[in-house]
Amino acid sequence: MSIIKFNKTGSIIECNLEPEGHRIRLISEHPIVGIKELIADGFVELNEHTQVEMVDFSDEKYLYHEEEKEHVFVITNEPDDVWQPQSYVVPIPTPEPEPYVPSLDEVKAQKISEMESVMNSTILAGVTVTLSDETSGTFSLSQEDQIFLTNLRMMADSSDDQDTPSIPWHEADEFKQCKFYAPKDIVLITDEARKLITYHVTFFRDLRIYINSLVTSSAVEAVTYDINSLPQTFWSEVLKAIVNE
Repeated sequence: MSIIKFNKTGSIIECNLEPEGHRIRLISEHPIVGIKELIADGFVELNEHTQVEMVDFSDEKYLYHEEEKEHVFVITNEPDDVWQPQSYVVPIPTPEPEPYVPSLDEVKAQKISEMESVMNSTILAGVTVTLSDETSGTFSLSQEDQIFLTNLRMMADSSDDQDTPSIPWHEADEFKQCKFYAPKDIVLITDEARKLITYHVTFFRDLRIYINSLVTSSAVEAVTYDINSLPQTFWSEVLKAIVNE
């Protein structure tokens, strides 16, 4: 607790003094009436025992702010030091961005790409063929495999002996070794491979035409890689022939 004396009136009060830069906060336990007039010539802080002047606050003679809290005054030594009330600005929430809605053309392009990917992976998975000895095997149909099978088919077609295993090839299962196949089995393998590839390429092309004919995104999104997803009005003559074969 400090004891201060106002220079203008000589009146003495007890209060707390809290420096704040070039300002000082004066906190009194009792109301101070006419504070502006009292501090007009500043004040001094006295020794609490001898009341000898200890600190001169003669320049602190301007009321900067009277706080809402009772008996609290902020005094400054600058006449142009004007208190600016701080108003609370309610923050405006940033609205969540609207989710992006792709155009119909974008939805179609995405669906066509998806269907093409299914077609390619289905062909790549290969074809399962029952051979002349009633055993079956699955043969992969990568682009490289298809080129090899084309060459093997030419070998098989030109062979005079269709029964003797003489043409080396392999199944898709990487744990199975290569072996010799009879030319007639190579014919079976390549015929089934041709049928599978022709079906999927034909079906995909018809499905793409159907997708591009649709007028709503929901209809496009509902399309699946399934013959039942394609209305028969969009079946080409080739697809009809394959399905009815």
